[in-house]
Amino acid sequence: MQGICDVDFSDKAVTLNGKTYVWAGSSASYPEFARRARLYFVVPDEALTGMPVSDVCAAYTLENHRPDAHAMLAELTYLRQTEEGPEAWCDFAIQQEYRMWMNANTGALMIGTLYVSTVFVCMAPAILSLKTLSTLDGERRRFAILYRLGADARTQRSPCAGRSGPSSSCPSRFRC
Repeated sequence: MQGICDVDFSDKAVTLNGKTYVWAGSSASYPEFARRARLYFVVPDEALTGMPVSDVCAAYTLENHRPDAHAMLAELTYLRQTEEGPEAWCDFAIQQEYRMWMNANTGALMIGTLYVSTVFVCMAPAILSLKTLSTLDGERRRFAILYRLGADARTQRSPCAGRSGPSSSCPSRFRC
């Protein structure tokens, strides 16, 4: 599937405030604050004069590269009144807080996956042993039939007795 960055817009131009701007190129690496955008354009400030503002974004790079995201969120959060009552609201998206939230959810998912896999690993041998025990009952019936047919103990102990004993001479459609 072709991405928007792979499309050639070199023959396209846009006119803003009476001035024509041509396509200069594209980039697949968006700045951190514009990760939600599907496509963004960088134009000079004079091209935007008189246009209505639809959204305002700002990105800040802090001197401390390890900020306390929870403390920042607590300071920037306020209560606003809604139809359901007061609600905690923050007008800012703190990238580090979002990363911490995602890491916590990923950790919970991984712990759940490890638990399920451990249960599966413990249950698989139990299920296999139960299957073996249930087939032993069927084998016991087969050995009883061999005993009634007159097979000695040595024939009954042979590993292929149930497969190659007297039942092997019967046609396959009559086998159990």
